[in-house]
Amino acid sequence: MTWTDAQSYCRENYTDLATVDDMEDLNRLITSVSSYNYWFWIGLKKGDSMKWHWSLVDRRFYREGETEFRNWDTGTPQNGNCALMSTAGLWNNTSCDDQHHFICYDVCPSVSQCVPVWPSVSQCGQPISGFNTPSSCLHQYQLITNYLNWTDAQSYCRENYTNLATVDDMEDLNRLITSANYYKLRYWIGLKKGDSMKWHWSLADRHFYRKGETGFRNWDTGTTQNGNCALMSAAGLWNNTSCDDQHHFICYDGKQDTNLTYVLIQENKTWIDAQSYCRQHHTDLVSVRNQTENTEIEKKISLRGLPVWIGLFQDSWRWSDQSDSSFRNWWPGYPTKDQRYNCTVVSYDLYFHEYFFYYDDNYSYLKWINLPCDAQLWRRLRNPN
Repeated sequence: MTWTDAQSYCRENYTDLATVDDMEDLNRLITSVSSYNYWFWIGLKKGDSMKWHWSLVDRRFYREGETEFRNWDTGTPQNGNCALMSTAGLWNNTSCDDQHHFICYDVCPSVSQCVPVWPSVSQCGQPISGFNTPSSCLHQYQLITNYLNWTDAQSYCRENYTNLATVDDMEDLNRLITSANYYKLRYWIGLKKGDSMKWHWSLADRHFYRKGETGFRNWDTGTTQNGNCALMSAAGLWNNTSCDDQHHFICYDGKQDTNLTYVLIQENKTWIDAQSYCRQHHTDLVSVRNQTENTEIEKKISLRGLPVWIGLFQDSWRWSDQSDSSFRNWWPGYPTKDQRYNCTVVSYDLYFHEYFFYYDDNYSYLKWINLPCDAQLWRRLRNPN
């Protein structure tokens, strides 16, 4: 196919033409295509300003510097606006109208995450190994409409499916909202209180972090730390305080249609309300992955002289399937409203009577509350991927 036709095919059937972020990506590709003596289209193309761009434009996919990775074959003439990769891993650019095999990237395909596609067939070819990350795959949810407590629901799910539902991110949550919209009830999910506290970032997308970046901290060691939610001072140092305090906050925006990355919101909100605002209007409360980002955010808030919420929080809640997903979506005031209650339900509303619930049209979206684990509820299951 031509480069444009290959791009269209990948976007229709997968996610996009393949992006190569670094040598680790490149080496996996080389290993996977080494038995084929072909050139393959990848997603790199020269734009109108004569600058090279990747076809996959979602900024959340890339970490700092990854959009600039190149591996040109310097010994071969370069002539054209679209990039090819040889089985040796070297890149050349040629006319976008040439016909070549190509490599698609998929967030969650049925077989693997990177697939070389042959122009002569409609099915995917030999899967490229090493790109499969099941944690990023789309969760499938199955509703079971009988009443059980949390422990019995967990046992049923493990016996008949995979486990009680895990919700990794807003995409998962939106699918859950869509699939549950008809019933207007409350459902168990797999989140249960554990014994030990752990720090998490509100933005739970694992693709967003390199190894070790979720562990970056910049605590103010000279200040008493007391609370479960993190603030950044105008000096760039962090403190933890009560999540019910009200402060300005920083949102991260990873949307494709904006040049803004860090958005300062000068409204006083609790941490939970700040999180809800950022998820509704941008992407999430900001994660700070390294010192460079810490300095960039510090510059944005230093003139105001006021601390801001960032996306770091600590809790003791754990997922039934042992996932380390940090995604939470509590109703305001939960789960601290009653510390005795250790199991989680997704809920359309806050109105209930002895755990038999009804729906109110003013609350047509799902947030979470904690309830006694022996309450009898419908449950939502996750099918095997």
